[in-house]
Amino acid sequence: MHEISELKQDAEASIRDVMHFTKKESNDEIKADRALNSFAVAIRTLDDLNVFAHGLRNQRYKTSATVYKDGQAPTKTDMRQLLNKIIHARHFKWELDQEPPSIICSAMDSEDWKMMVFEVRDLEKFVRDHLAQVAVDAT
Repeated sequence: MHEISELKQDAEASIRDVMHFTKKESNDEIKADRALNSFAVAIRTLDDLNVFAHGLRNQRYKTSATVYKDGQAPTKTDMRQLLNKIIHARHFKWELDQEPPSIICSAMDSEDWKMMVFEVRDLEKFVRDHLAQVAVDAT
């Protein structure tokens, strides 16, 4: 259970750094990129430890994320795949001047997808609605 507590703390610290950047309280994009990746790794690991009630593939964890693949229509994806794409992204582009703020993830050449776009509020909502319950449910 100690590992779960540490992962939850890592995710919370990471999302704070991401939000500071998106709210323009910080201008350190490299730190924000690292925080976004750290958040994704921590949440995926927590999911692998089965701390979320229904797992991240459950429809309860819908997102705004749209994945683009060559020659295919864009598709929506769930939270687990959103996190996977963050982890395997080559580059992040922060679209902070639009409403709502979004992040564009560019895939590495070896991936079968090319790009994913999602709204930052997907992460905020997940933290508020699900991560906050982890300590109660899993520790």
